[in-house]
Amino acid sequence: MTLISEVSLYSPAAWVRIYAKQSKEDIVARIGRLQDAYHLCKDGSMPFDEDIAQAAANCPGAVYLDTVHIMESDFMAAVSKRMIASLSRDLREPTADPYSRPGQYRGDGRQD
Repeated sequence: MTLISEVSLYSPAAWVRIYAKQSKEDIVARIGRLQDAYHLCKDGSMPFDEDIAQAAANCPGAVYLDTVHIMESDFMAAVSKRMIASLSRDLREPTADPYSRPGQYRGDGRQD
């Protein structure tokens, strides 16, 4: 499996499924692997660091809270920036209430 195909597995919907079914240890390990890949790309001047940061930023807020303690400052900043940008885009939409959309993450590990 290539790096990009693996990163594409971390969509927001996929993260919700992962959060609902996997252990906290597994989730921490996944974020750790994304962080390692991010640093490999940055250090090796490979163009995938932005994609990797976005893959991590697609996680639910609860995953971020459970894993932020293992994030190094540069990776944390890249992930946080993308999470905040995503929230800002949602607020500009006419129907910005994320709880009114079917299948949207509710913050408690379940979907509507």
